[in-house]
Amino acid sequence: DHDQLGFIVDDMLFINDLQFTPWPSGNTRYEGCEVTVSGIVTADTAQYNSSYSSYAMQEGSGQWDGLVFDTEEVVEITRGDHVTITGLVTDNDPDWIFKFGGNTRLINAEVSIDTQVDIPDPLVASCEDLAQTAEEVESYEGVLVKLENVTVSSVNAYDWSITDASGMEALIDEDMGTMGAGIAMSELVEGQELSYIMGIF
Repeated sequence: DHDQLGFIVDDMLFINDLQFTPWPSGNTRYEGCEVTVSGIVTADTAQYNSSYSSYAMQEGSGQWDGLVFDTEEVVEITRGDHVTITGLVTDNDPDWIFKFGGNTRLINAEVSIDTQVDIPDPLVASCEDLAQTAEEVESYEGVLVKLENVTVSSVNAYDWSITDASGMEALIDEDMGTMGAGIAMSELVEGQELSYIMGIF
């Protein structure tokens, strides 16, 4: 029930290595380590988080495959860029503890763009999968997910919520949305049905 050392020592690490954790706390095994990993950008300079240099990437379309990272300065990257990044792994970034506390991230990252590739397919999930009390909720952190056949259950000035056939509710924050998505979401009303919603969890 307690965090302990148990990380993999290898010449090549993967996002899955950084994200996977057997501990109930959800904390990474690589807390405080400087690492280099590669992946495909899924949230880029076009989305709101880029104003404070925060992006997302992943190396597959499964659970544990996504990672949010930030840079000291804004970098020009595009969804589909295959990048290699080096940075500090932490669940407790002191500069953004109120926003990202408990989320495994790579901070102060240096980014090298390798090539342009296809964006990974979103992982289809349900509101039940993403509920705070869900058994595997940690595994979706930083992953591009898609929730299908949802209904808007509440709307306020800062965020909104949806429900689906599972009967559970998921909170939607548009920080990693684009300007166009932000405008569309501002027009949503309670009870509105959507064929799907897709974004970084």
